[in-house]
Amino acid sequence: MKCWSWRCTGTLALLLALAGCGPTPQEQIALDQGRCASFGLSFGSLEFGRCMMEVSMQRDQLNAEERRTRLEMQTTENLARDRQRAREEAQRRDERREYEHARDQRIGCERTMKPIYC
Repeated sequence: MKCWSWRCTGTLALLLALAGCGPTPQEQIALDQGRCASFGLSFGSLEFGRCMMEVSMQRDQLNAEERRTRLEMQTTENLARDRQRAREEAQRRDERREYEHARDQRIGCERTMKPIYC
């Protein structure tokens, strides 16, 4: 039984990707209605409508906070990566300057033929 072919691996990857998806809008409404009904509220009543609105606003607020947190984390990661790149670039620049300085000294010594000073 050889299941780990490309087809099985692709199917497994697709299932894992879909597992991270949230409920569809219709499923979310059903969940919200179930939550409000669990409080003993009758479908179609004013209190039920208020409950649905409150649940929706809570979810929107939570989603906004999660987006803000993700954005802050991404910004922090980007800044750290940019700083690391700048450090690496400065190090390469310094190494290049040292190499060029040593090269220029060798060339100067070869031109003047004064090994005592070189």
